[in-house]
Amino acid sequence: MTFQAGINPPGGLWQDNQKEHVAGSAIFAYRKPAAFYVFLVFNTMAFTTSAFIIFCFTQRFPLGLEIRLAIVFLIVTYACAVSAIIPPESANLAYILLVALLPIVVLSLICRCTRPEAAAGNN
Repeated sequence: MTFQAGINPPGGLWQDNQKEHVAGSAIFAYRKPAAFYVFLVFNTMAFTTSAFIIFCFTQRFPLGLEIRLAIVFLIVTYACAVSAIIPPESANLAYILLVALLPIVVLSLICRCTRPEAAAGNN
């Protein structure tokens, strides 16, 4: 649900190029920029938190590595899609969101590597 809300935000996307907007950009970002960025930040936090929880719960699944790789790819896809719908003059926010995703990935890798089973080699 949060993935879909991030790539297709409330209000939709512009379908045409005009002097004041670019096709494919979020309409919400042009009409109410502050509200759009609040929505985007909280939606991204909800998405990364749920992805992190799934990441943690699937560590001992038979295909756990494959599931975790798919989750990492999903997070990267989300970040790329969100950066594509942000207006060009707001490109810095895209980098901020990408940086905000990195701690989740790093924390999950640290948790994986510091588990007693991982240290003992009993995966």
